Amino acid sequence: MKKQAYNTISVFYKNLSEKNDEILSGIKVYFKRNQSIILILLVIALATYGFELFNLNITIDEEFTSLGRSTSMWEISIGRWGKYLLADILFPLSTIPFVPLFVTLLFHLGAILIIFDIFCICDKQEKFIIGGIGMSYPGMVFINTFSTANYLVGIGLFCVILSLYIYSKNMGAKKYLALIPMCFAISIYQPLITVLISIYLLFIINSWNKVDFKRITEIRNIIIMILLAIIFYLLISKLFLFLYGMTSSGYMEQFFDINYLGDNIYWVLKNITRLLINVYSGDETIYGIEIPTIIIFLFVLGISIFCRITRSKIKFLDKLVLFFLICIFLFTPFIWGILTRGIIPLRSLMGIPFILIGWSILGLENQSNIGKSIILLISILCIFQFISSSNHLFASSHLALQEDRVLGIRLIDRIEEAKDAANSEDIRYFEMVGYIERPSTPLISRIETIGASFFGWDQGNSQRVLAFLKILGFYGLEPLPIERRSDFVDITGTMTIWPDSGSVKVFNDTVVVKFSDYSPYQISTICNYIKSSQQLYTHNFCP
Repeated sequence: MKKQAYNTISVFYKNLSEKNDEILSGIKVYFKRNQSIILILLVIALATYGFELFNLNITIDEEFTSLGRSTSMWEISIGRWGKYLLADILFPLSTIPFVPLFVTLLFHLGAILIIFDIFCICDKQEKFIIGGIGMSYPGMVFINTFSTANYLVGIGLFCVILSLYIYSKNMGAKKYLALIPMCFAISIYQPLITVLISIYLLFIINSWNKVDFKRITEIRNIIIMILLAIIFYLLISKLFLFLYGMTSSGYMEQFFDINYLGDNIYWVLKNITRLLINVYSGDETIYGIEIPTIIIFLFVLGISIFCRITRSKIKFLDKLVLFFLICIFLFTPFIWGILTRGIIPLRSLMGIPFILIGWSILGLENQSNIGKSIILLISILCIFQFISSSNHLFASSHLALQEDRVLGIRLIDRIEEAKDAANSEDIRYFEMVGYIERPSTPLISRIETIGASFFGWDQGNSQRVLAFLKILGFYGLEPLPIERRSDFVDITGTMTIWPDSGSVKVFNDTVVVKFSDYSPYQISTICNYIKSSQQLYTHNFCP
């Protein structure tokens, strides 16, 4: 009996060892076959992200988490349980230099390599064009600048592509194994749903003319898969809320407003269209610098796609359907805007590099050597401009942080001087009137969180500024309670504007700094509290 058990275990370990050897051998062969393109893509990644890799940056919102752990129960309450699990395992501290972005780039590279396999990209020139464009796209800067989120998004993108790999390489029930990485990707960051839709739509478009591609069946299966992934994600989210005794925070729901769409559909579509045009035309308002080659790149490949479809022998109706699907494909990253009042944060447009990858795959199919050489030249210029844009955007955030450091140190000195002049030890609170507004310059672009100031975000937020001052080593003050803020409206009216003498004063237990007049956001916050609490207020401060 013992001998039989021993033999069974020996056979099991032998089979396992042989399987491991087979996998390792396959990996070695793969890397040997693709070592040149992997090296090139790593060089492109280093050129694009090298500055950010080797410089510690703190982006807007990271001031709140930089002195604590990277995970909180709040992630579960907003449905990001995948982010909660990964962050707690990989990077429990929120602000760690180099490694989070390095992990991001590895998974991004892995996703691109899997795409080569899914779509059978074997030509080295095509791999360079597709991989280089996807790796260097500067719009990813808006999410990759967050060390608290970049590696999670990188893993999420990898899971999305892995799900398509599982789906495309398996038959029957095994296809549904793709639900696992699908569901996990959504749980990391919900906007990854748009990437999921984009990459599966690309698969449908690319496979449309294949003899063995059952169009209706595959489209039905893919729709069912995506819906099941969303349903499973929601069920697991409910399970996490139940296990941790929590309720949904409503954070995600606040961005969706269907009623607004019904009343303002023209404005919503106009806003989305403007953003779409700016993104695909390489506009300075998106990338910090003009990138004219992106529209040339898209146009040349678009002509190639158009000619290939019109010359194909498929039915006219099939051609119309293909053109329609391609239009939807280009629009997919902007779908969120329909439900979010036309407002789309640039950091949520993570599908754009995969749109460019897909556009390249479709445009390079059956391309002549001359055409491929022309596209290669355009792509090299485009990649170079992408790299320049990324470095400019990263440098903008870095220089803005230096500006805030200088301002923060000056403010700390002025606060200490004001406290000494007041000769009081019982100073507990901090009130910020107005905010710092800095315009974009050729050196520093200010686009959403890129180049943004902690002293200007939210049009002046005392809690945010105090969190940043803690990073600089200044403790001891708390934001002035909301119920007391209206007491300082008249007093601050006589104060001077920063940096003039008298712009920082102590009133009883509160330090007040005046950067400008009260901002619309500050007025709204104070007045909404006055109205909700039925507080008596006879002045003209509230509109």
